[in-house]
Amino acid sequence: MTDEFGVQKTSSNLMSVEQQRAVQEVQAMMIIAKRFPRDVDECLLRIKKACKRVALAEKATYVYPRGGKTVSGPSIRLAEVIAQNWTNLVFGIRELSQSEGKSEVESFAWDVETNVRQVKTFAVKHQRKAKGSLKILDDPRDIYEHTANLGARRMRACVLGIVPGDIVEAAEKQCQETLKNRSDKPLEDRIRDMLDVFAELGVTKPMIELNLGHKTGAIIEQELINLGQIYNSLKDGMSKRGDWFKVDEVKIDTDLKAAILKKEPELTNPLPADDPGPWHRPNWINIRKAGFQKYYTKHRDSLPEQPADIQKEVNDKFQSFYMKPSAPQNDAQNTESSQNPSEELKTANSSKKQQLASTEDGTGTADLTELELKEEVINQIANDYTPEQVKKAQLDRGYAVGVWPSTLDGCQALLDRLKENAKM
Repeated sequence: MTDEFGVQKTSSNLMSVEQQRAVQEVQAMMIIAKRFPRDVDECLLRIKKACKRVALAEKATYVYPRGGKTVSGPSIRLAEVIAQNWTNLVFGIRELSQSEGKSEVESFAWDVETNVRQVKTFAVKHQRKAKGSLKILDDPRDIYEHTANLGARRMRACVLGIVPGDIVEAAEKQCQETLKNRSDKPLEDRIRDMLDVFAELGVTKPMIELNLGHKTGAIIEQELINLGQIYNSLKDGMSKRGDWFKVDEVKIDTDLKAAILKKEPELTNPLPADDPGPWHRPNWINIRKAGFQKYYTKHRDSLPEQPADIQKEVNDKFQSFYMKPSAPQNDAQNTESSQNPSEELKTANSSKKQQLASTEDGTGTADLTELELKEEVINQIANDYTPEQVKKAQLDRGYAVGVWPSTLDGCQALLDRLKENAKM
């Protein structure tokens, strides 16, 4: 291969050109660094100013357990900010090679002014551990993100190996003061936001409360800062959820609570499970007023066969829906009615019908309200006519089947129609 002047080009010539360019770039950086040395005080002020931003302070530190103790340190984000404001510092990650199933990666930080360099070379396998098993990565994007994540951790170590430790400690302290003194949001709102971001990592509110030893509503400022460090540690992969939270214990407690809530109260004198019958309590206890009259009329013949407590509960419900409370009776009457609730209901129904008839004739006292009169008409229909007769009369009048008319006139018209049909 020749160029436009006929000079032969070789791969060694091209390599030499690239090497010369790289050397010239390095020399230029070193010359500029010597000409414009860093001002340490100014750099420190710039770092502290950056650490006054709440968004950075929330992500500035991480913690993880080791040997029964908690280790904390600056996060990757804080290390990047420190490196950017330290000046004359070159840092980064580069992939040296990629073969089948792994990549060779180099993380570095180089102080051009003092010519101090930190380099870490390591191999990254194209696999990620998830839910206790290894997942092979074959998507180029997944490989890149996995490599960049591991490389960023080594790069942080390189940067912290270059920048003086007192500068890093001052940055961490400023971040903590920023979190303590911020007033952009009330503490309650920040606790709520903290619960939301933890939920994205699979950490629930009961887990956090178990870790703290009290309810989240009692969290103080310092505890919120500590939880933020734990969140950064989990997100950066420095620790695992089980290092901080008792996942299994909370799960067992939650399952037990759910089982208790789902448990139904036991019935008094329950009917046989193989043949519960119409008066099995779950079959009728939740029926509302509009449908209980029809259900009672259909199955009332089998009610005397039920236990006494079931009979009493059914009759009490019926009376509360459709019967006007009667005057107190003497002890003998109370004893007799308690022994036979069905007979008591029939006697009360008969008395109500007589009162209604006398009122219609004008000979009785018209002290019943329209609602009570309507209930009396419905009660009379239910006791004197079968469901089939009521259904036919509703169809004849154009009423909805299975639903009582909403007005007293409508109920009376239905009763008149039933009387007319009975004469045919």
